[in-house]
Amino acid sequence: MTARGPSGEPVMRAVVVHGPHRMALDERPRPVPRPDQVLVQVRYSACCATDFDVIDGTMPDQARYPIVLGHEWSGEVVEAPRDQADLVGRAVVADNLVTCGRCPACLAGRPNLCPHMDELGFSLDGAHADYLVTLARSVRVLPAGVSLQAAALTEPLGVALYGTRRARVGLGDRVLVLGAGPIGLLALQTCLAAGAREVWQADRKAERLALARRLGAAATLDISREELLPALARDGLAPDVVLECSGSPEAFATAIKAVRPGGRVGVLGYYADELAQIRPSDIMMRDLEVIGAVCPTGAWDAAVGLLATGRVDTEALITHVLPLERFEEAYAVARSGDGAVKVVLEVSPP
Repeated sequence: MTARGPSGEPVMRAVVVHGPHRMALDERPRPVPRPDQVLVQVRYSACCATDFDVIDGTMPDQARYPIVLGHEWSGEVVEAPRDQADLVGRAVVADNLVTCGRCPACLAGRPNLCPHMDELGFSLDGAHADYLVTLARSVRVLPAGVSLQAAALTEPLGVALYGTRRARVGLGDRVLVLGAGPIGLLALQTCLAAGAREVWQADRKAERLALARRLGAAATLDISREELLPALARDGLAPDVVLECSGSPEAFATAIKAVRPGGRVGVLGYYADELAQIRPSDIMMRDLEVIGAVCPTGAWDAAVGLLATGRVDTEALITHVLPLERFEEAYAVARSGDGAVKVVLEVSPP
């Protein structure tokens, strides 16, 4: 049954950040889709580390308050444009970026660099709500057999896949992934899917490293027990590619020293305004490439394909599933990191 407000208008629940450190579960009017949009009933919406920056006010250039959080999600279409009526009732995910389509970046196939870009959960209302609207052209229908819970992590899977592509991970490469959080564990799997010979994973949490081994890591390095560079030297590990997924400036500086001469460093972590101490000569004298990667640019279809074929397991990362009304607890668990890898909100049970 559709919830209605005092005047009879459809309403919904939404987790709204009204400003730094001001978050609440509000009742809001249900959004009305434009002719080029779909209305989606959200089933699952995950908590992401970048949400903390929106909550804490450390993403002033991207966040637009008040804003409904949530950019990792899955759901079912309930309204669609007339010429795409077959979408109604379909399980979907969608690209969160809304771009101009006319600037040099968009025309070059890099909409993630559009200066006019908006994004669900940051500058457009996101998925921590019963319903959302998004562009019909951005929707990807989920193949049979892909669960809505697994599909809720298509967006971070796309981020990992785009970073893997940007760093040109390919057949025979030996890859070191720094960080075994959600992006790092997904990058482990996308590197293996890309043909990497071996993928090694480094982190400070033993339980996350155990999960990395189950997901296919050839070796794991517990850097709470020993420093990374001596451990690599001891084991004779010289990675062709290092993917920095932790968002730690210290890890970024270490990545430049850990990769082999002539190697590539992919930067997938988000550092906000933090600074890293590096020696630029290490990049120049060792002929390194340092490559940034932001958003799941051009990777949505392939990410859905990896889920459909079972080559990537996103559900293995989900450690907590909580109802929408327990959002504060969900973010407390996600922020603590104690026993949590990925925390997901069940918005509307399927």
